[in-house]
Amino acid sequence: MSTKIDFDLKGVGYLLKVEILQVPLYQRSYSWGTDQVNDFCSDIKNAFGSSQREHFMGTVVLSSEEGARLTIIDGQQRLATTTLFLVAMRDYYEEHGEIARANAINSEYLNMFSDEEGAHVPKLVLNAEDDHFFRQFVVPDAEAVGATRDSHRLLENANEKIRSFVQEQAEQAGTNWVDTFVQWRKFIESGLRVIYVKVPSESDAFMIFETLNDRGANLTLSDLLKNYLFGRASKQANGLEIVRDKWLVAFGALDADQDLFIAYLRHLWNSKRGATREAYLYKQIKSHVTTATQAMELATEIESGAGVYAALLSSDDDYWSAWGKSTRLNIETLNLLALGQIRPMLLAVLQHFTMKEAKRVLRLSVNWGVRGLIVGGIGGGSTEKAYCDAAVAVRKGEVKTAEELLSKLETIIPSDAEFESAFSSVRVLKASLSRYYLRALEAQRSGEAEPEFVANPDEAEINLEHVLPKKATEADWPAFPGDLGKQWVDRLGNHALLQKVPNDLIGNRPFSVKKPVLASSNYELTKEIGSQADWTASEIEKRQAELASEASATWPRMI
Repeated sequence: MSTKIDFDLKGVGYLLKVEILQVPLYQRSYSWGTDQVNDFCSDIKNAFGSSQREHFMGTVVLSSEEGARLTIIDGQQRLATTTLFLVAMRDYYEEHGEIARANAINSEYLNMFSDEEGAHVPKLVLNAEDDHFFRQFVVPDAEAVGATRDSHRLLENANEKIRSFVQEQAEQAGTNWVDTFVQWRKFIESGLRVIYVKVPSESDAFMIFETLNDRGANLTLSDLLKNYLFGRASKQANGLEIVRDKWLVAFGALDADQDLFIAYLRHLWNSKRGATREAYLYKQIKSHVTTATQAMELATEIESGAGVYAALLSSDDDYWSAWGKSTRLNIETLNLLALGQIRPMLLAVLQHFTMKEAKRVLRLSVNWGVRGLIVGGIGGGSTEKAYCDAAVAVRKGEVKTAEELLSKLETIIPSDAEFESAFSSVRVLKASLSRYYLRALEAQRSGEAEPEFVANPDEAEINLEHVLPKKATEADWPAFPGDLGKQWVDRLGNHALLQKVPNDLIGNRPFSVKKPVLASSNYELTKEIGSQADWTASEIEKRQAELASEASATWPRMI
């Protein structure tokens, strides 16, 4: 095995001709969509039509560590798409009687005979998710396979568009299409260039990969972190395989969603080390994880926490099967409120607290979150820092109960007085939040044991009624002349729950029309509005003060 790193400027067709390549299991599947494939076709068409007949495609990083096939660390999208272009040329040759030329492209760039498999196999092998589907295009007479994944549909789309492009080139060349294809083949082999980097080991490849990213390659945080951990782990026997397997399990637990996985990685790290912005996360992890052992430890934590994090995002997750209905409603409410900044703390609590104590914290998290939303500042840096610091304390074993957790969060959880004061004047712009607040207050008025756990009512059945309409006319609402209505229409005191049909009937009508409909509602808080003689700013302010007086009992600071 070579021990040096080779750099060169090669034609991408040349690489496909002289190397035997594979995309490793842990690499992302094919991801080029219509725009990228169209750009590929447009770029090579422009370059082919120029006097230089040269086009630079980027970088291909390969590792020669594993067997005869080189492992593609970076560049699989370019290589796979170019392969489809050569497939389209081969097939067009064959369909038009140029069998010798078709066979030459097939044997030089696309397929080779494998003694082990007893059949022809592609010179480029994609990852386990895509390879079987990819082979039907590349290997002659391969079994047709239906698309079952997004990457399959992208490959199918790319294949169709490139075949159309190749046919278009042939038709434009007319009777000279064979000569044109000969020139295209030369261009793909020598003029369509990449920086070719071949390294002796995957850890070296990951170093190159990371360096290229520092120079501007378009990689996600999870790509960078994955390759960094793989590089560190590969320095220990079986380390790469261990980290790779754990990474794949964690990624799969979050439905292979890149954005969601990045959010999870940040929340997990923040629950261990304190608040870190996404922009600095990679550098933070690099500074703390420097050995193979540390890389494997972090991979283990990533794997063990992913299922828990996924459960925080869905009340239907099997994780909650033994937690009871209240907890499921709790999770549903937390997601309705979009309280993402609490997740680092909840992740730590679920992994370290007893179930009994964790249930208390989950319920209190709703109450604390609502208080933060009403008073303001829930999305601020100090709030995120406090929740992350509390998570670190949980992981260290310094905090083991809900009471101890509240003591860590004392400065960011509004007191009853602060909460009620802010509630008495809050404006709520999101209908889903306003419906939730009113439903919870209605449940509190009815004496329900856990009023804060109410599923958001179906908007198709229960509407949010603005008593003073958003489009009120001065003729119908003389108490709100000019722009005065804008100051009061979004106040919570002006909102009410109403079944859809009655709500549709009253629309923007005056209060005299709305009054009997509101009075006949099954909701106590809505019915009270119907008992008013008129609806002015004074009534809105008074009603909201009354709602505020019940807010602390609805969302208690401690249970």
